Amino acid sequence: MNQNNLKKILKRLKEKQASYLSPLPNEALIQKLHQVTLLWLDTKSPTRREAETILSESTGCSRKVISEGLNIAFREVQSHHLKTALQKKHVFSNPKLSSFIFAGIIPTPMLFDIFWALLLKSSVFVKCSSRAPFFPMLLAESIRQVDPKLGNCISCCGWKGGEFNFEKTIFKASDLIHVYGNDETLLEIQKRLPSRKKFLPFGHKVSIAVIDKESLRSQNAKKLARRAAYDICLYDQQGCVSPHAIYVEKESKISAREWAKILAEAMKEISHLFPPGKISAGEASQIHQIRGRYQFKKKAFSLSSHPNTSWTVLYENDSAFHPSCLNRTIFVKPLGGLGSLVSVLKGWENALQAIGYSIHPKNKKRFQDMARKTGAVFLRPLGQMQALTFEEHIRERIELMQLKK
Repeated sequence: MNQNNLKKILKRLKEKQASYLSPLPNEALIQKLHQVTLLWLDTKSPTRREAETILSESTGCSRKVISEGLNIAFREVQSHHLKTALQKKHVFSNPKLSSFIFAGIIPTPMLFDIFWALLLKSSVFVKCSSRAPFFPMLLAESIRQVDPKLGNCISCCGWKGGEFNFEKTIFKASDLIHVYGNDETLLEIQKRLPSRKKFLPFGHKVSIAVIDKESLRSQNAKKLARRAAYDICLYDQQGCVSPHAIYVEKESKISAREWAKILAEAMKEISHLFPPGKISAGEASQIHQIRGRYQFKKKAFSLSSHPNTSWTVLYENDSAFHPSCLNRTIFVKPLGGLGSLVSVLKGWENALQAIGYSIHPKNKKRFQDMARKTGAVFLRPLGQMQALTFEEHIRERIELMQLKK
C-alpha cells in the first residue's frame, strides 16, 4: 500500500457509489444483501466452510464457536431486518463514502457496519483488524459473488497502525468515519480529524450480568447457569458484550457461592459443545496466576478445568467490579440489591457495553432504571448477550451521532 494506490482506491469507491450504488433501488439492494446472507447461513456452502476454516485459524477460536457466532450474526441481517433498518436511514445524511478502522476478532460488528453502510448507499473502505483481518475480506468477496458491481463498492486493506498519512488521506475522503480501538488511539485520531467530519469512536468496553433473588430458584439454577456459560464461551469472552462478572442478589434461595459451583458444572459441560480456542503462553500464565491467588484469598475460591485452561469460575465475597483476564474466566459475586448496582459499577460508566439479566417481572422496571444509570448501552436477557440485533447496533450509532451534534 502506498499513497497513490490508496488515493486511487478511494476515488474508485466514490465513482462506483455515484454510478451504481446511489441509483440502485432499495428493494434490489436488500435482495442482493439477503442473497449474501443466505450464502453465509448455508453451513454447507463453500463460502461458509472456507470462512469457518480461515476465521478459526486466524482468531484462535474453535470452529464450533465460529460457526455459532456466524449463525447468530447473519440471522440478524435477513431481508426483513434490513427493511426495518431502512426506516432509520434519514439520520445519517447519505454519506457517499464510509470508512471503518476495525479492531478485535468479532465478526458481528464488522458485518453490521458494512451492511448498514451499504443500506445508506455508501461505498465502504475498511482497514482490517490486525488481530483478525479476514472476515471483512471474505464478506466483500461473497458480496462480489452475488453482484460484482456491488462488491466493487467495498475495499478492504491492511497495514500496521500508526500510518498517520494513510489515515489522513482516508479521513479527508470519507463522509462517515468509524474507528474501533483503545481510548488512547481514539483520542489521537480525533485530534487529527478534519473539521466537521462525522466521527463514531468505539473504545474498549466490558459487560456484566445480574441475577435477582426472585428469579433464582433451585428448579432453574442449572438453566440459568447454562445460559450464562453460553454467553461466556462465545468467542472465548473476547467481545464487548461478553460478561466479565455475574452478580447474584443476596437473600436468593441459592447463594452466589452455591450458584458459582453450579456455574462451574455448566462451564464444564459447554466446553464439550463449544470447545475453547487456542491461547498464548502469556494468556495461560494469567489464568494460572489468578486461579492460584483465589485458592488462598479469604472468602473466595476458584473452580476450574485444571490443569488445562478451558474454563475458570472465581467466587469472591467482595462485590467490587474488576475485569476478567478473559478466555472463559468469570467472576461470581454477591450483590447487596439491585439498588447497589450503580455504586458497584462506579467508575465504569463510560466503559459498560451490556448488562445481561435474569430478573423477575415485578423487578424489571426498577432494574432497567438502575441499569441505565450505570451507563450500559444494552440490556440483554441472560443467554442472549451475544445475540445483539441489527436494530440495536444501528440504534447505538444513532445515539452516538446525536451526542456528537
